[in-house]
Amino acid sequence: MRHGFTRDQLFTEAILPILAGSDTKATAVRCTMLYLMSHPRIYKKLQAEADAAAVSGAAPAPAEIVSEAITKSLECLQAVIHEGLRIHPSVSDEVAKVVPKGSDTIVVYGKPIYFPDSTDVGYSVLGLNRR
Repeated sequence: MRHGFTRDQLFTEAILPILAGSDTKATAVRCTMLYLMSHPRIYKKLQAEADAAAVSGAAPAPAEIVSEAITKSLECLQAVIHEGLRIHPSVSDEVAKVVPKGSDTIVVYGKPIYFPDSTDVGYSVLGLNRR
């Protein structure tokens, strides 16, 4: 607060790191694994991609950590990660914000909507991901 944050701004900025904890990430990973195991065709495709990377030498030996660069080169793995987080995002609560001074206008489905300053607004990450 000594740096100019109001109590409400401080709460908004402080609550996200608390909510973005390990439990939400672990749940997203578990759900992604459940979806993957529930779809044998996709599981086999991902396994084949991982096996090919190991055989070609693109991926390190099993005891080593796979680099981010390697994981980004594996298209099926990236698709599984993105789809898993789309279906079950680690943040599912409303993301709340306050319209800054000076107001704002956004376009929703081609229609401009005016928001006066200090208006509380929020969006649903789960809803956005399901669109």
